[in-house]
Amino acid sequence: ITLKPIGYIQSCFKNKNGTPRQGVLCKSSKGKLTVNFGIPNPEYSLEGLEGCSHVWLIFIFHDNHNRVIKNKVAPPRLDGLQKVGVFTTRSPHHPNPIGLTVVKLDKIVNATLYFSGIDLIDGTPILDIKPYIPEYDSINDAKAPSWMIGARPSIPDVKFTDQALLQLSDMVKQCKFFNSEEETKNAIIDVLKTDPRSTYRKKKCHDEVYAFCIDGVNVRCLFDENDNVLVYEINDWKPGDPIHTNIPNL
Repeated sequence: ITLKPIGYIQSCFKNKNGTPRQGVLCKSSKGKLTVNFGIPNPEYSLEGLEGCSHVWLIFIFHDNHNRVIKNKVAPPRLDGLQKVGVFTTRSPHHPNPIGLTVVKLDKIVNATLYFSGIDLIDGTPILDIKPYIPEYDSINDAKAPSWMIGARPSIPDVKFTDQALLQLSDMVKQCKFFNSEEETKNAIIDVLKTDPRSTYRKKKCHDEVYAFCIDGVNVRCLFDENDNVLVYEINDWKPGDPIHTNIPNL
């Protein structure tokens, strides 16, 4: 079986740190996709899709370097305390590294689709686009285990130091997806409110800074013992920047 990507996502997320586990958890996240699959006038393939509010994206977990195939995994919703069958989860560690996500379709310009509510990192290969059809894709009597549908972890409060807000006002002009300081700030809050830390980071690295990149902006923050967040530094993101560092003296 040979599959060729129809394009590669341009995303506000540069790496997995800070990328939401599901796009619906961070509705302010943004990305775009220019389709190009080897035939002239690829924009013709999108005609009529503008009538859909949402689409499915089928993609490849291209940045998953841990390719150990497992029968069972410990999903974050179970806090790493219990393992379930890999096919019971949306873990990237399936036998085939293929993912499926639903995103909001904001607009189409020529052969480029603009999305919000995405959970994909920059450069993700897209294999296909399917329309989200509410009549068929929303099942009213669907059920799932209680651990999948219970209350999601939520961060009580996200605050910014005065220095971080000043830095944000300077950095926002270089953003590609967000158009204002307020829009960028809200996206940062959206990311942190869902607690993007892995189970390991929560348990073993509580004394370290958590950092992530969103739209070219490097965000550094601290979680306290009650999981409140303080964003203390915002600066230019550079490839290779350390993700976790020791707590600074504030």
